[in-house]
Amino acid sequence: MPVTHEIMRQIGLPEHEADPREFFNFMARNDYSHPVILADGSLAVVYRFVFTDAILIGLNPYGYEDRFCFSPGKARAALDEWMRNGNAEPQGWHRHPPTGRRRPDGDAAGEYVEF
Repeated sequence: MPVTHEIMRQIGLPEHEADPREFFNFMARNDYSHPVILADGSLAVVYRFVFTDAILIGLNPYGYEDRFCFSPGKARAALDEWMRNGNAEPQGWHRHPPTGRRRPDGDAAGEYVEF
């Protein structure tokens, strides 16, 4: 993945630290893994929470813009598949906190909303 000044700016690294090594240090310090740049130029990563793994989208200095939660160990494969198939959102997630959508066992057919 090419690390650009734009990506460095998005995550809040000062211009004088716009060195690709600093980007990867930032990722490691914050326990982010598998960074990818999406078609809109935003950054998506995999992150391990206490009970779930997640794809975080739109990393910025204050957090992230979107999040899809997965059973432990499934987010990386979902991110890879999402990048290959180009769907509007990743598949196989069980919770989308911003909208309250839930999918039991990651099945889109069983989707419901619960905040």
